[in-house]
Amino acid sequence: MVASLRARDKRDMKLHNREMVWELILGSRPVSRARLAKMTEMSPTSITRIVGDLLEFGLLVEEPDTHGGVGRRAILLDVNADALFTVGIDIDVHSVNTCLLDLNNRPRITLQRRHGKDLRSPAGVVETACAMYGEMVADTGVSKDKVKAVGISVGGTVDHEQGIVKVSPQLHWKNVALRDLAEKAFGVPAILENDVKAAILEEYVCHRENRAGNVAYLTIGSGIGAALMYEGKLLRGGSNAAGEIGHTTVQPSGELCDCGRYGCLYTCLSEQYLLAAIHRFAGADAGIDQWIAAQRADETWANGLASEAAGYIAMALNQLLCSYDPQIIIVGGRLIQANPELLGIALQKKGLIYEALGSDARIVPSRTPNRDALIGAAILARSLHLDRLLHER
Repeated sequence: MVASLRARDKRDMKLHNREMVWELILGSRPVSRARLAKMTEMSPTSITRIVGDLLEFGLLVEEPDTHGGVGRRAILLDVNADALFTVGIDIDVHSVNTCLLDLNNRPRITLQRRHGKDLRSPAGVVETACAMYGEMVADTGVSKDKVKAVGISVGGTVDHEQGIVKVSPQLHWKNVALRDLAEKAFGVPAILENDVKAAILEEYVCHRENRAGNVAYLTIGSGIGAALMYEGKLLRGGSNAAGEIGHTTVQPSGELCDCGRYGCLYTCLSEQYLLAAIHRFAGADAGIDQWIAAQRADETWANGLASEAAGYIAMALNQLLCSYDPQIIIVGGRLIQANPELLGIALQKKGLIYEALGSDARIVPSRTPNRDALIGAAILARSLHLDRLLHER
């Protein structure tokens, strides 16, 4: 019994060290074995063994240090970008978006397909995404045997452990086993995540300036939601619903929400609500673009709607500040990408943002608007594969 516990402890330590070295290489590449030994305080022999495993897995490449001085040059380790690929799928109300991501977090290709109501069924969406996957590998020449996993992001409440969309008000889905559908269609492991959680992961992993102890992400588009990270880990809550601020009440006597309640933030700020307001002012054929053009032309109705929308954005920011005290709030989503002025107007609404907290936080737009959830889903898929790979042997 004691021997078996010792063996397990030794294996757990080996796996921990392998993961730690891999993460250090990702953050410090290109890097030498000697540098890794110094950073980890591990012996050169241990580093050599772990690096050997990662080279055997095909995750690393070796290259000479071209900046060295006279004498023997060190061999540097870097990530092998072509070692493996993952598919990202982001499902929105109007479209399916896909990408093929390499090990350097670079999308080799992205595609978008708009879908009608007849193709918005879960099976229809997966069928569309699978066809897009075939196009992507054909266009890039990437072999399918290098594609190791699929990540899917979708708006709504998601059970990421079971791979189930519990409810997506925008898509009118309930209790959909989307992961199983995807694994059957693609023939590789799949992972499912809420779109805002996928987005904050991309912003954190791919952009160093967005890394802090406490980070929040607010998205404004077809849905309204938030995601939170603490020390690089997603804050999920008891049912993976932490950050669902779109369904907090801001107008107790307001409009009926898709969730069945009245006066949710969603009914005041989502594209669906804003389009209804635009139609009242500018006619049934007007859209978001016409509103933005009228706002920039200084038309009274457009400025008034912008001020109202910015007020609700300020309320959402204030809720995040007061509830979680983040150091950074990233603001993304289709509405902010199309009308970035709204964030500036919101930050001027001093009476709606608690200044003692708001003055300390950095509130910034998304660095990868409209693609962060897509790339984040692919990053999650890669983590799923690498977790299994690094725990082999």
